[in-house]
Amino acid sequence: MFKNLHLNQQPNYPTFIPNVFSEKEINTLLDKIEPLPYHRAVVGEEEKIKDQIRRSNIKWLTEETFQETYFKLFDLIEDVNNQYYGFNLQGAPEMIQYTEYNSNEKGYFNWHLDLGSGKIRYTQRKISVTITLSDPDSYKGGDLDFLIGESPIRSKRGIGSAIIFPSYLLHRVTPVTKGMRKSLVLWVGGCQFK
Repeated sequence: MFKNLHLNQQPNYPTFIPNVFSEKEINTLLDKIEPLPYHRAVVGEEEKIKDQIRRSNIKWLTEETFQETYFKLFDLIEDVNNQYYGFNLQGAPEMIQYTEYNSNEKGYFNWHLDLGSGKIRYTQRKISVTITLSDPDSYKGGDLDFLIGESPIRSKRGIGSAIIFPSYLLHRVTPVTKGMRKSLVLWVGGCQFK
């Protein structure tokens, strides 16, 4: 589906791909997500709510109910991985996470890695993907930044866009100061890096 992306990309850097999902696909997806239960986002091996690190609400998307979305993201990740990263991937150890960062709570996620811990350590995360479901003009803040070298690099924004990156890159979501940032996150992993 996404073959021959020919992106101007350096290995070990985030890859930005616009228009992975159309606005119609996003609206259909959001309607399907709406009845799912909310959970407060947790952090770390002990899976505790730590608002000083992360403040957001999440929902989990099962592969059975959201099969089309899984297939689309797996195809995209496979193509980008083949062109840039070359990791040995074996699948997704966790479900797709739908995340809301709300300005009422000044939602954010401080600097972190996505490598995983605790129960997912046996299937180490290697590639992370974030899909933006909100129009960039509908919220302020909520930027996805990466720390590569001395200064943060701010990711591009766009509704329906994907940012794919090695899970070992240090990154954050800055506080949302107006509106709400909605996104999907998926991690794909495999055996330990060698």
